[in-house]
Amino acid sequence: MLLFDVPASPIQELQPVLGNRFFIKRDDLIGFGLGGNKVRKMAFFIEDALAQNADVLVTYGDEQSNHCRVAAITAAHFGLDCVLIRKGEPVKQKTGNGRICTMMCASDVYCTEKNVGQTIAGVLDRLKKEGRRPYFIPGGGHGRQGTAAYYDAFFEIAEQERQLGVRFDMIFLTCGTGATQAGLVCGKMDLKHPVRIVGISIARLNPRCKEVVMQSCIEYFDIKQMEEEILVDDAYTMGGYGARSDEVDKMIAQQLKENQILLDPVYTGKAFYGMCEHIKRENIVGKTILFLHTGGQPVFYA
Repeated sequence: MLLFDVPASPIQELQPVLGNRFFIKRDDLIGFGLGGNKVRKMAFFIEDALAQNADVLVTYGDEQSNHCRVAAITAAHFGLDCVLIRKGEPVKQKTGNGRICTMMCASDVYCTEKNVGQTIAGVLDRLKKEGRRPYFIPGGGHGRQGTAAYYDAFFEIAEQERQLGVRFDMIFLTCGTGATQAGLVCGKMDLKHPVRIVGISIARLNPRCKEVVMQSCIEYFDIKQMEEEILVDDAYTMGGYGARSDEVDKMIAQQLKENQILLDPVYTGKAFYGMCEHIKRENIVGKTILFLHTGGQPVFYA
């Protein structure tokens, strides 16, 4: 039993999308830490951290990182300190996730992009010399615990299929660090489910993006013959992580008006737009499709 319960997020049916029956899974509505896929992952990381008697969480992410927000809230909730490694210079006025992390009394350590690894190692070494017990969480909740969270989530989806009386032909989601997609793929393979899982990359290009997802699958599930299961569309990175586009902004406005669902421009908005373009490009019709809303709304407000 995890230290904080992550209840099943609802699946709701929306209007058809480009000739396909369409559903959305609302991980953005998970209550703890303002929701999102990072909460599912953090439930596994904090369990491991406390089992190791850690007293400080250390992780990496930019000023608007959803992962850092959830790490800071989780650390405060369980009485741990939190150190966040930040790339770049300190911002003059924090907004969104950055402000939340400050409210949770998380400490920021800034560094250049090329010195991230060195800075993390230095912070961990310093804390140990001070007699602290740091626990490091990879950026974005990447790693075995992050994969495990969405391995479990796939079984949740399969049970909701049974309850709804549907069978999903395709699942689309944001692909960032890759652990969310890797967990779903491992769950699909374990259940021998025929669904096609398609990640819409918001930063990395292939083959690197597919390689990262596959490596997470192998580390968790120890099955190497899975390359055909790793489907990542890298056509909609639009200049890389955090890059904005008018097309995505229009999609965000449309979904807010039509379905009262808020997407963000960095993750879910870009993935939703990429999904629709993928469906059009591949001429996909007559399917039952699920979009996994992985959260991240505080990025919108930033």
